[in-house]
Amino acid sequence: MSIKLKYWLQRNRKSIKNFIEDENIKSYEDVLTYCDRKGCDPITEAEYTEALDDKKAPATKVKPVSEKNENVVKPKRTKRSTKTQAKKKPRTRKAQD
Repeated sequence: MSIKLKYWLQRNRKSIKNFIEDENIKSYEDVLTYCDRKGCDPITEAEYTEALDDKKAPATKVKPVSEKNENVVKPKRTKRSTKTQAKKKPRTRKAQD
């Protein structure tokens, strides 16, 4: 009984997209040969193409910069002051005669 590749990736907290990048897989046939070598059941071709579509899509969402954020002045941080305590003189024992 062989393990499914998708289950193995989930157990290792890896996405199909990251798996494709890490193993330098260029085509679905590479996935099949990898699974044959490792003795596991491959993912479907639909899952492979879906992961590639996610890889090609830009994932950057840029928030517009508002003018309010530019004019805000952050307060300076001040160090916490500590009161200096007067040092006590050490008590010494008097020598007994």
